[in-house]
Amino acid sequence: MTIDGIKKVLPGSPVFDWQSIEKEVTGKANEALDFILSSGGKATSSEVMSAIGMPDKGNFARLINRDDFKDALKKNGIELVKARGKGAQSYFQKKIKELP
Repeated sequence: MTIDGIKKVLPGSPVFDWQSIEKEVTGKANEALDFILSSGGKATSSEVMSAIGMPDKGNFARLINRDDFKDALKKNGIELVKARGKGAQSYFQKKIKELP
């Protein structure tokens, strides 16, 4: 819903643009981000897990799904490409710019 839409639904209510506060990435998430950035923005999930000493896939999944980590990836123009199919591997890469 747009700000104008909110003003119509809630007349007289103060409405402001919302902007999230950047949260600093810390701990293993910061180590993972540093590794991805130092690899030129291209690294497999296995490479990242090995580099930060996190062999458990469940813990790694929780780490990469943290909002601060996802925001940091986005800020740096990196996306996670999730694997599909047997033997496929997820990886991080610089986002490909879309043509106008």
